[in-house]
Amino acid sequence: MVQNNQLSGLLAKIAVQEGIIDFFIVLHGSFNQEVVSSSIKLIEERCRLLNFSTSLVTKLKMVSVEILQNISKHQHVSDEVLPYFVIGSNHEGVSIYSGNMVNLKEKNLIHDRLHVYKNIDSQSLKDFYRQSLKQTSISEEGNAGIGLLDIVYRSNQQIEYNFHDYKENQYYFGLNVNISNKH
Repeated sequence: MVQNNQLSGLLAKIAVQEGIIDFFIVLHGSFNQEVVSSSIKLIEERCRLLNFSTSLVTKLKMVSVEILQNISKHQHVSDEVLPYFVIGSNHEGVSIYSGNMVNLKEKNLIHDRLHVYKNIDSQSLKDFYRQSLKQTSISEEGNAGIGLLDIVYRSNQQIEYNFHDYKENQYYFGLNVNISNKH
């Protein structure tokens, strides 16, 4: 769980544990569509400056959009605990770290989907992903319901996630997505 005064500690911990050389996106606070759009433009520009491959840039942008949209749409506003989104790079690729509050229903849905997507074999995930794209329709809320699937698929199942109890019916959801710079 990241509270306002703990962001620098989180970044230091990530840098040491993951061997992060450079944090090139660090967002902490309230997220809206303008933040999402601006962040994607910034990600694209930083990737260009860092000479990342087109494939890595595409995956990073797609995964980032899904994560940022999820935070923006589902965030629970709290002065105590704010959402965060961080991208760092190391010699193996890029890592995305995010965290935000969710309720019990959202926690259960996220956990169930991520558990399945992460633990099925890669060919089954690929087949399921392609089938889901063919059958997807947009809900009234503008949600296609495949964001988590897209994140796991594009990262080759290189994700870690956790939930921390916060208050009654509130949990802090942490997600770490790794995207390799190898094809």
